[in-house]
Amino acid sequence: MATLVPPVDLPRITESLEVAHTILRRKRDYDLVQKTMILQGYLELSQMNPDRSYDDKIRKASDDLTALIHCTHRCRAIRGSTSDRKSDPVGG
Repeated sequence: MATLVPPVDLPRITESLEVAHTILRRKRDYDLVQKTMILQGYLELSQMNPDRSYDDKIRKASDDLTALIHCTHRCRAIRGSTSDRKSDPVGG
């Protein structure tokens, strides 16, 4: 029995790429650049070769990029809360 795979969610992918580009404007992150380029490459390949399916690779690259964005956001939030405690003379 074949499993149904949902189609690639292009609006979500576009949003992830926009967020990644916004982060990259503020700071350099080799891993984020790499994940972004991989996803963009698969999207371009799917346009250049419409007879081939890159959906699985696009989905994986998108998931990897999204996970890295979330990790970057969490790490920044943790660093921010740590620096708040350091600057608070009463709470520190």
